[in-house]
Amino acid sequence: MKTADRRHQQGSILIVVLILMMVTVSLALYAVSLSRDCVATSRQLLDNLQCRLESGSVIEKIKYLGAIGRFGPSYLESVSVNKEFPLQMNIRGEPITVGNSEVRLIDSGGRCGLWPPNPEMVKRMVLAGGGSPEEGAVAADSLLDWVDADDLKHLNGAESFYYQSDHSLGYLPRNNPFIQMVGELELIRGFRGKVFELVKGEIVETVSGKINYNTADPLMLAALLNIGADRAASLVKLRNSRGFITEAEILAQTGNNLTLVDEYITSVPSMTLAVDIRTRIGDAGDAVNAIISFKPGREKAFVVEKYSE
Repeated sequence: MKTADRRHQQGSILIVVLILMMVTVSLALYAVSLSRDCVATSRQLLDNLQCRLESGSVIEKIKYLGAIGRFGPSYLESVSVNKEFPLQMNIRGEPITVGNSEVRLIDSGGRCGLWPPNPEMVKRMVLAGGGSPEEGAVAADSLLDWVDADDLKHLNGAESFYYQSDHSLGYLPRNNPFIQMVGELELIRGFRGKVFELVKGEIVETVSGKINYNTADPLMLAALLNIGADRAASLVKLRNSRGFITEAEILAQTGNNLTLVDEYITSVPSMTLAVDIRTRIGDAGDAVNAIISFKPGREKAFVVEKYSE
């Protein structure tokens, strides 16, 4: 009997030991898992921090290079010993790799400025992008009505009655040429949907000026010169081969006889750059967007007109 009790007692102890071992192993596995999660979280936080630091560093370097560099027809030429950036940085929006960052510099003169908006160029862009003449006319006239101070409707436009009564949109035209942001255009009749998607990348939130055919993208070039997409692509290919094109080459390709006193056209950059920086390290990412004017001034080498991160 004693032997049976002893065996039963030993069996009970063995079960307790096994349970304790299972609990210990489970705690150990949990601790390992928790440790891995902590390491992964720490790595993610470190990568996020490094992304932010790198993108901040890149924008500061661009400020410096733009302030001391020289602007060519479609590039910014560096005079710095900094080898991270190419000697000639294109300002047509083509990507430049700097460390873990992808940088795009866009001459605002290669796009339409937002202040004041240019209804004629909007109409041309809609047509160049495959829109109908009616769509272009509605967008252009509605834009005129949105920014003018009166309540007199243009032929294809829209004034207060359209926004409040006809379509119950519940807002009025701005009646001021200083539109707040590109996204505001989507509120205007004729800009919703495909027209907005077409023009939003062609408009920069800065002061309007003449458009530089040496930095305009194919759509803007087609709109600017009133030519088809094929001819615009041919001019872009020629321009990319050496960085610029001439009036004589435009005449030969398109038959358009340009002069630099044309209302919309120039061959030189605006010296105001839209800067887009995307940094990626591991699974972390960071983005910085800015518009920086490098026009010479007595007190400042540059002016940051817009900054977001």
